[in-house]
Amino acid sequence: MRRRLEVLAVVVTACAAAACGGCGGDTAALLPVPEPALDDMEPAAREQLREARSRVERLAASADGIAVPAADLAEAYRDLGHRYQVHDLFNAAEACYRNVLALVEDDFETAYYLGIVLHQDGRLDEAVAAYERALALRPGYLPVSLRLGEIWLRREPERARTYFEAGVADPDYRASGHYGLGRVEAALRNNQAAAAHFEQALELQPGASRVHYSLGLAYRGLGERSKAESHLASYGQVDVTFPDPVLVALSGSASGAAAHARAAASAMMREQYDVAAREYVAVLESDPDDAEARRSLGTAWWRLGDLEGAVEQFREAVRLEPKNPNSLYSLGLLLTEAGDHAEAIPVLAATLEIDPESFDTQLALARALTGASRFDDAIARYRSMLATDPQSSAARFGEAGVRMRQGRHGEAERLLRDMIAADPEDVDARIELGRVLAASGRTEQALAVLEEARALDPGPAVLAVLLHNQGTIHARAGNAGAAVLAFRGALEIDSTLWDTRSQLAATLARARRFGDAAEEYERVVGQRPRDLAARLALGTSLVLSESYTRARSALEAALEEFPGQPDLTLALAKLLATCPQSDVRDGPRALALALAAWERTQGLEQAETVAMAQAEVGAFDEAVRWQREVVARAEHIGRPELLALFRGNLARYERREPVRAPWRLGS
Repeated sequence: MRRRLEVLAVVVTACAAAACGGCGGDTAALLPVPEPALDDMEPAAREQLREARSRVERLAASADGIAVPAADLAEAYRDLGHRYQVHDLFNAAEACYRNVLALVEDDFETAYYLGIVLHQDGRLDEAVAAYERALALRPGYLPVSLRLGEIWLRREPERARTYFEAGVADPDYRASGHYGLGRVEAALRNNQAAAAHFEQALELQPGASRVHYSLGLAYRGLGERSKAESHLASYGQVDVTFPDPVLVALSGSASGAAAHARAAASAMMREQYDVAAREYVAVLESDPDDAEARRSLGTAWWRLGDLEGAVEQFREAVRLEPKNPNSLYSLGLLLTEAGDHAEAIPVLAATLEIDPESFDTQLALARALTGASRFDDAIARYRSMLATDPQSSAARFGEAGVRMRQGRHGEAERLLRDMIAADPEDVDARIELGRVLAASGRTEQALAVLEEARALDPGPAVLAVLLHNQGTIHARAGNAGAAVLAFRGALEIDSTLWDTRSQLAATLARARRFGDAAEEYERVVGQRPRDLAARLALGTSLVLSESYTRARSALEAALEEFPGQPDLTLALAKLLATCPQSDVRDGPRALALALAAWERTQGLEQAETVAMAQAEVGAFDEAVRWQREVVARAEHIGRPELLALFRGNLARYERREPVRAPWRLGS
């Protein structure tokens, strides 16, 4: 949709000296502006471009010999250039911007936009000249310095250093500065210095997953293989970002799908995945066959916790581009994460047919085989990887994980202890050994091994994993206090660890600290609004902490995000029917929701909730009828632990009393 359109050279008449005596710029230097073919563009965007171009033509023609002020003509060219640029029509945009600068020499923004256009078009010498002109006009504008650094990084790394150092000096640009300096040091093979800068960049922007790749290579150069593989496995597509107010202003010139695509890309860079998802949906409304938008929307929903929605988008991306390895690989990972291992296996196998050397895909396939309990196949895959790379920690960890899944803890332990014997500084091997020992019931030994790993002073990312594992072990052992401390320690290092925060919240809930649990679940939902489990847990925690108004708001917001979702529907119905707080109850709505849930699934809990709602609206005879059925079904299926509760509610309805407890503890 946004591909480069064929350029047809059509000359726009420049303003002649005789007809433009009012122009203050060098009108003789004005260039003809190529006219791109617009047939494939959306009608609204095409019309806006044609109107902008017509304005330039009218002013340039200087009808009736009336002098045109240079500023007016420059503004027309500037607006047209903006519109061409946001649609990636670089040749036409370049001509417009060069004309602006011929008319208004000190226009910083246009010099900067020209540099970006030339940079994107791969004309780096000219881009450098334009950026340097912009920087001379506004010396303190750091985005220009960072872009110059990017160009020199690939040519003369040492020359790029000054530009990135300027970024490090400013808090808003510090992460980008460190990332740039890390790449400078890496290009000069100063791996220790490179790793330090990359660690700084990740500390400032933990979500910038692209940095993990560079950091992994730096650690590989230092011979720290376990750290290298840990970071390489964390590699993603989120880049380090920096504010660029001038470039943001350009987005106002976009229209239609182009505007949505630009807004979506910007939101993805800022990790505002909910905004990005809305914008990509708008892009796909214009072009449902845009595979790149499908992949991007899938990634956004993945980050938001909606695995089902993400899988759907990547399925579509694979349908549109069956041989795209990125789409296949991501779909395979998602299916594995969702527990659909049997379906993930052929997808990942197809990815390997396209890219047989991909270590990441081989690793993902081995993990899917493990998840599908095809243990022998998984071990064969891991050993094949070891034959290619005998030092691969990931393959060794994988085999140990398979042995652990098989219940062969002793074999897993021996594999990991062999790794530690070969490299006593291997923190990751000790962390994995801790997991194996915990799984075999040796909690104290597991915690001792993790403390040994911590004494080796791992970097922040590894320390966060270590603390997470400590928290998990303490939680399983019923030591909620120690688990909470460990989980909070991990989150202090990296607040984006949603799984750690989810486990922290669950631990607090099990300790009946429902108010604290609700606060953590709210943070999870803030990070991952499409995480259904977190939405349900938030509503439950708020109810059990007697924060009924907030509980209703949370469940209603969840149903807006997941319209008609059965569990949310039932939870909200129960709260509206039975809440002790009168301003929260809504009997008629509760009954409508409960009946909708019953229509979908005619289970015991659905019937119980219908009875509760009938009682709330005063239909006690109906409540009695429904509740008698609930009691009879509980007797039939053998649920004695529920019978006392169900019979108690039946007695209430027979006394014409509603229930005033949203749901029992732990339901």
